[in-house]
Amino acid sequence: MVARDNLGPAPAARELTSSPAPSGKKARGCDESSEVQVLSDTSFLNWDVGISPVVSAQGGTATVSIANGYMLANSVSVSESVTVNSLEKLLAVMLQVSYTETWTTVETQTFTYTVPDGQFGLVVSQPKVRRVEGNYIYGCVDAPSKEAFTSDTYTSQNYGNLNWVEGVIRLCNSTTYPVPYCIGTGSHS
Repeated sequence: MVARDNLGPAPAARELTSSPAPSGKKARGCDESSEVQVLSDTSFLNWDVGISPVVSAQGGTATVSIANGYMLANSVSVSESVTVNSLEKLLAVMLQVSYTETWTTVETQTFTYTVPDGQFGLVVSQPKVRRVEGNYIYGCVDAPSKEAFTSDTYTSQNYGNLNWVEGVIRLCNSTTYPVPYCIGTGSHS
């Protein structure tokens, strides 16, 4: 397996035509390979994930708190029906990550936030994600197949007795309901 890192686009695949092998001669097999072409490698805070209900502070302040959250895992997605397992193995070596790693909050700490008067709010997690996008090139060397992929991976961090994913847990509040995402497109209701 070969990892291709920012070498530019792969050469255009040539069309493979087949014709019967000459009499008495066997047809050649194809040399197969698989490689990754990385087009972008960025880190950023991912979209909001609501981890509390929305509360209203109409007529006074309100508090919202959380003691447990949700599960998060590293992932790979591809545009077509490629065997994701093969791509995960290749990316695991290249990016030095595990696609079997997950994080789940534990009921050992409570976070409490105050929603200002006249607003709606909820607690959100905004995990820091490393997103690698590119192409998975596989099959016969003479006529390879190419599928786009996206890999999202997260990193662990510790706070007190809590082992969680690196990123931000914060109050997301607004004067309107449903509450618009603080990061991302959509709304919390």
